[in-house]
Amino acid sequence: MLLLLLLLAQTRALYVTGVNLAVMEFTPGALPGVYGVDYRLPPFDEIVYYAGAAANFSTFRLPFLWERLQPVAYGALDAPYLANISAFVANATGAGAHVILDVHNYARYYGDVVGESSVNASALADLWGRLALLFGPNPRVLFGLMNEPNTMTTEAWLGDANAALAAIRAANASNLVLVPGNAWTGAHSWSQDWYGTANAVAMLNVSDPGANFAFEVHQYLDAGFSGNSATCVSATVGSEALANFTGWARAHGYRAFLGEYAGGNNSLCQAAVTDMLAYVCANADVYLGWTWWAGGPWWGAYRFTLEPTGETAAPQLAWITPYTSCAATVAPTAAPTPPTSAPTAAPTQAPTPPTSAPTQVPLFTPTAAPTVEPTVAPTVAPTTAAPTIAPTTAAPTVAPTTVAPTTAAPTVAPTTAAPTVEPTTVAPTTAEPTAEPTTGAPTAAPTPGAPASAPTDAAIAIGAVMVAGGAALVLGYVASLAS
Repeated sequence: MLLLLLLLAQTRALYVTGVNLAVMEFTPGALPGVYGVDYRLPPFDEIVYYAGAAANFSTFRLPFLWERLQPVAYGALDAPYLANISAFVANATGAGAHVILDVHNYARYYGDVVGESSVNASALADLWGRLALLFGPNPRVLFGLMNEPNTMTTEAWLGDANAALAAIRAANASNLVLVPGNAWTGAHSWSQDWYGTANAVAMLNVSDPGANFAFEVHQYLDAGFSGNSATCVSATVGSEALANFTGWARAHGYRAFLGEYAGGNNSLCQAAVTDMLAYVCANADVYLGWTWWAGGPWWGAYRFTLEPTGETAAPQLAWITPYTSCAATVAPTAAPTPPTSAPTAAPTQAPTPPTSAPTQVPLFTPTAAPTVEPTVAPTVAPTTAAPTIAPTTAAPTVAPTTVAPTTAAPTVAPTTAAPTVEPTTVAPTTAEPTAEPTTGAPTAAPTPGAPASAPTDAAIAIGAVMVAGGAALVLGYVASLAS
């Protein structure tokens, strides 16, 4: 019992801050899509830049598409797409950072609402059972169940979340799980009911056999709370929007994570962003940290990008870096009074990816695809004993170095849909990918942004070792299943 309490204390002291490196989920209308044209992996340069002196970030939220990772429900994971995710995880966690695996699907699978269509909650549970087996041994990996569920009953999403939590714990993974709410998981609307049963009511019934989860909320600062405008409502809109949710979480003993937020490059948004981050930091008994939306190599002139232009850092980076570290023992401040007026309509969806064609050649292209995942779905029943909560100071799991990948890529298991084939040396074509936003793309077509500073020879060497480690980890996992 004493050990469990010590581990719990260590987990609660976790404060992780960073950026969404968004590009793996781009062009959702092109499935499976072409690597280097429709999507790509954030290059190692991004890790070097954001984890270094420029930002001192400790966390990367990695959005990806469910359909690209698992082309057929309950089927095998796509080997090349999985290898890219594994490479990023190995590089980032090997450098001491945390990675949030974010299923960026809005509680949809090929457009069908999970839990309210032919796509059952067990399909999401199957996906997370597989991911938990692969990444559970790495305590620096956090599991983001789903990005922004919306336009569904809150009860259906609750069932989806509980099924996924049970599958994760059945795989003996004790990693921290981030659970969003309905209605785009907006903090400002957590207690409102215009979308059905309020999150503040339904999400009290979240059931985690491992007792290690936090609620993920998103909070944009424009008039619609959608992130579709660079104009902020007021200098205190963020702290006011978080106030009611913060009080609810504290009253029920819950932890929280601010998974997406941003503000345009202007003085009012600077005041709003810093006010909100100061509020989060002052309420670190509730909040575990935050990740800005967004960074990544293809955002170009997007209004919220954190990518540097040449040697010049994005203006917003200087606003948020003073808040990258907060002591969990800081006494909470008095919560500001939340707005009294509820929105009359559902907020629009969060920002959508740019539609400009990429110009960079893929950095991570596996030379040998890992063995295909088994087609047998993992058991989703929860175990009777809660697994030990992973301490934040534990070193990431290192894959055995004696296991070498085969020289020939194995056949991918799904029979009804061909897996994504990842090119090894082919540069991206000039065809422009088409985004599929539900409420509108950025108004100005972004131009390709300059990549972050090139990594040193030592950083590249570390990246190569970590990529090999990630592939070996997948092979080791498959070998253990075969035995």
